[in-house]
Amino acid sequence: MLKVNYNNKEYKFPQMNPMQWNSYVYGTINLDNNWRELDYKNGGHTLNIGAISYFEVPKQLFNELYKSEFFFSEQIINEIEDGESFEKLPIIYFNLDINFTKIFDFNTYESVLIGNIKSKFPTFKELENLVLDKEIIEDSLLRLSDSFNYEPTLTAIRFGKIKNNSINLICIAEFETRNKTKGVIEINVWLPINFYFEAGVYSNSFPNLSIKERLIEVRDCFATVYNISEYDLTEKIVDQKNKRVKIQFQNKKWN
Repeated sequence: MLKVNYNNKEYKFPQMNPMQWNSYVYGTINLDNNWRELDYKNGGHTLNIGAISYFEVPKQLFNELYKSEFFFSEQIINEIEDGESFEKLPIIYFNLDINFTKIFDFNTYESVLIGNIKSKFPTFKELENLVLDKEIIEDSLLRLSDSFNYEPTLTAIRFGKIKNNSINLICIAEFETRNKTKGVIEINVWLPINFYFEAGVYSNSFPNLSIKERLIEVRDCFATVYNISEYDLTEKIVDQKNKRVKIQFQNKKWN
């Protein structure tokens, strides 16, 4: 659910089905060609952590949102002003980037942890029930659809429990309108965990290796950072022509 509290009113936007809408919490990294020469676990590389989800704008909110200062939707305007009718409801897109390291040496490209995530490559078990602290929140980024007229500022990020390879995620953000009225946004969702390493994202990635060889690179790289025996592996060919591959790693304890 996405909730907006604004001007003494609460607006609720239900979450779309995560499996149908490809919504997830992710931990991912794209391999460098020379990853075997680098110390991923202790050097300048970190796991990319974030989340993607979608929310639906209920029909019963159209009139209120049409008059609201904080929200904009062309579809709502067309339905109310021109009497047009659309089969599908407007969708709100949610994207969260969690930044928990900073590069401090541009010669070695080593990174330093900030806040209370204590590993550059944390497991999701380490994130379970973790309330992220101020340093991480201030460096992270929340993006919502253009429907929101004012940019939100994150004030809280919390991971909850893990169940069946899904994790509870709560985000709080604030915004202020032109007339200095403040609003609060709360996102509370259960999202599948997509935990994967990838090779071949760029055209010059592993140019001389076959798809099979690239998958070996991905498995070997993952095994230098995590205990690979604790995970089930699902190999995927993202782009056959360009030999882009990724492997999803799912903790066996959650299956």
